[in-house]
Amino acid sequence: MIDEEEEIVSKLEAKIKNLESHYKKYRKAYLDIFKRFKKLALRKKEERVRIKKLLKDLDLLLNNIKERFDRLEKVDERLSAIEEEIQVVKMRLDKIEKNLFKYKEKL
Repeated sequence: MIDEEEEIVSKLEAKIKNLESHYKKYRKAYLDIFKRFKKLALRKKEERVRIKKLLKDLDLLLNNIKERFDRLEKVDERLSAIEEEIQVVKMRLDKIEKNLFKYKEKL
């Protein structure tokens, strides 16, 4: 009877050791997976932050380009006005030149 009990106890101890080794393996695997997941989550968060920063930089660049384009439009308008004034001055100079020519001929 004692031999049977010792045999049962030894079998139970072997099963307990087996279960403990399985537990350690699964716990290690779980911790590895958890660490990987944590790294991936951190990397994903860093990527989101980086993307937000890039979008902000792009927005600033677009605003800068828009401001420059607006300034160029204003400069273009000013140049058009100056060209019109130059045309008016040329027409006046042509009239003056014709008048001078007429006066020279009369003299």
